Amino acid sequence: MDISKAIQEVAKPTANAAPANFSADDLKTLRMAPMLVGMYVAMSSPSGLIGMAKEAGATTTTLMEAGKVASVGSLISTLFAAGPQQGDQESMMNALKSAKNPDEMKANLLSTFKGAISILQKNGGDAASYSNLLMAIATKVAEAAKEGGFLGVGGTLVSDDEKKALSEIASALGAH
Repeated sequence: MDISKAIQEVAKPTANAAPANFSADDLKTLRMAPMLVGMYVAMSSPSGLIGMAKEAGATTTTLMEAGKVASVGSLISTLFAAGPQQGDQESMMNALKSAKNPDEMKANLLSTFKGAISILQKNGGDAASYSNLLMAIATKVAEAAKEGGFLGVGGTLVSDDEKKALSEIASALGAH
């Protein structure tokens, strides 16, 4: 997935996807889903402290870029131009804490991704472009740090666990 192309597609203005068409909860879900996608991939194959920092940075950088290139007043501009909103981090932590085990956490996150797409479909947003953005973020996170190496030597760019996470996200988004 070409991240630049995904960002350009999702940053285009869409008359029906005006931010006013979405509730505050809808906007929060749409804003959090990309961050949670990054977390989902990162959690699938822990990379150590440096790798975790690179993976977190991949999500943040992509969202900031999307916010900067988005047309003023577009949904993406509203979601990401100002950066994280107050309460986003707490909401993300609550989403993770509410799960009783890792499988339930994964199911909750996948449900959030499906919910974001559903919100866009219901409100006239470009669900396909947003789905492409989520997949581009997931791929960028998976490729951010090598797995299984030692001090940057050896390892593989995308581990089997990360490939599985990418497949699970694609399935949840309907992006087989």
